[in-house]
Amino acid sequence: MSKAIFLLLYIFLLHPLMPSSAVNIFDLQFKSIDNILINMSDYQNKHLVVVEFDASNPDRDVLLSLDSLYKTDTENIKIIAVPCLDFGYPANIENMRKLLLDTLNLSFSITDTGFAKKKPTSNQHILMKWITTQSENGHVDNDITEAGQLFIISKKGLLYASLSRQNIFEKDLIQFLINNEPAE
Repeated sequence: MSKAIFLLLYIFLLHPLMPSSAVNIFDLQFKSIDNILINMSDYQNKHLVVVEFDASNPDRDVLLSLDSLYKTDTENIKIIAVPCLDFGYPANIENMRKLLLDTLNLSFSITDTGFAKKKPTSNQHILMKWITTQSENGHVDNDITEAGQLFIISKKGLLYASLSRQNIFEKDLIQFLINNEPAE
């Protein structure tokens, strides 16, 4: 497992860092699930974890695990969840909102719904576009292959880790990656 982590980090570090044409993540703005404007500038100098999930079938265990991680250090770790429409059945947005905010009572930010995957015919969520496109993030192209992928962004705005769904439950792994972000 640790070899895979270091290989992942090594691959990310081989790419050039943030060319001047890249979009600064802290300049992005988008709506929350409650229609409140999320300014990424509020997340500057914080370890940022972004998770995308199936809006029609949110994985409660993953979201509760991330909420637990978030609550351990709300001053330094920020989490943003993106409910995505490219998986499963059409989402009932109001039921999803009630589940996430009222039933699960999640304390981290949740964006409005959008598409995660890069498709010429869809309007990809602005945050997912930044994560998946090298010309946006200035570092690497990513493909969304399944619901539940997680991305870690440094305090300075560098995307440096991507985890598949099966690794998300490993809070120790996520904490290790956050504590060992690459020098920029």
